[in-house]
Order: sequence, then C-alpha cells, then structure tokens
Amino acid sequence: MPLLPNDMGDNFAIRVTMLLFGELRERFGTGSIELTLPSGSTSLDLARRFELDDSLGAGVRVAVDGIIGAPVDAELSDGSEVAFLPPSSGG
Repeated sequence: MPLLPNDMGDNFAIRVTMLLFGELRERFGTGSIELTLPSGSTSLDLARRFELDDSLGAGVRVAVDGIIGAPVDAELSDGSEVAFLPPSSGG
C-alpha cells in the first residue's frame, strides 16, 4: 500500500519565516514571509528562491534564529527565522 502524505510524517518539509529589513522590506512590500521548504534547505536555498543570492555578496547579512552571520550553508530547522539584513547607512 503506498504511503499517503499524512503517513510520511514531517520529515519532508519545514516551515520557516523569512524576515526582511530596510530596502528588502520595501522591495517585497512586507517585513515577513512564512513558507514551507524541503527538509535540508539552507539560507542560501531561501535566498536563491527569492533572487537574493546576489545580494549576499553585496553586503546583505543573514541571521538565523537571531544569530547574525550564521553560515548560509547550514540546514534550517522547522520553525527557523531567517533574516536578511541589508547594510544600513548611518549618520
């Protein structure tokens, strides 16, 4: 008998929240986006999905669950918050 989605457990998808600040918040028109990703996804996968990977090389930093500078290739967990932090101009 084939497995139905409910029989597979929660090992195939994770729920994450993407937080956006500064110019990225303006670009997307919101400060947060909740979404489901495949298990094993990373911050870099998330950045690529929203075409932010080029921004990572242009000064945008990543924070995962409040840790600024978290490795972009580390696997995300169910319930993770991933913040994309553009450089800000201070005065």
